[in-house]
Amino acid sequence: MARLRIDSRATIAGGKTEYKRRSEKVRWELRRAESAWEAITPRIERMCQTMWRCRNLAAQLARLTETDGGAGHSETVLRQESQLANLLSALLENK
Repeated sequence: MARLRIDSRATIAGGKTEYKRRSEKVRWELRRAESAWEAITPRIERMCQTMWRCRNLAAQLARLTETDGGAGHSETVLRQESQLANLLSALLENK
């Protein structure tokens, strides 16, 4: 068995972003495979979704910075860029 503590700074649910620190304790069952140990947990899927969300947010930010609106520094685009950058920062911060 492996015991982990996962600290998060933001969550995304129902299209809303919540900047709130959370700490979650997780217990994974370990199983010995032929050449390595495998962690058995339904929460791995949730972690993968978080990584997928970060990747999607980064791609959205990249698209915004490449558009004409980004080049012209329109207020709407700058606000969207700022929101995406802040969310990514909160999700990826390692404190």
